[in-house]
Amino acid sequence: MLKEIEKKLIDHVFDMSVKGGEKLSLEQFELAEKDNPDYRVKWSELGSYLLNLRSQDYLRFDDSILTCGGEVNQKYDNNISFVWTDKLELGHNGITFILDELKAVKDKEIQALLAAGQSTRSKWTNALIFFVLGLIVAWMIRFFN
Repeated sequence: MLKEIEKKLIDHVFDMSVKGGEKLSLEQFELAEKDNPDYRVKWSELGSYLLNLRSQDYLRFDDSILTCGGEVNQKYDNNISFVWTDKLELGHNGITFILDELKAVKDKEIQALLAAGQSTRSKWTNALIFFVLGLIVAWMIRFFN
């Protein structure tokens, strides 16, 4: 099960690579370490999510995009101090994830259109019923006078 931040990372990589969106930055994500003044810890946290996504084939990237140095962060089990995010790519599972998201959005839009269509159809049906009833009443008034 993916964490919310991992889903957002996949979405951002899709936007960045397919739609030409901006490069990924720390400020775009709600990191647990957001208040930590040490940016290396923030990159370590983000790097741990990226490594996890790569291990599950949601993302693909070469180790060369990771700048490592200093002591290993015990909490995130890496010593990543920066990530060159422009080299991130979607893996097989990442593409499947995006396709599933797009399908869900499309299905919601179709349901909304169908609901709007049913609403419009209901209005036309009601209008037709009232028109026919009006004709019957007018005919009855004319017939019985």
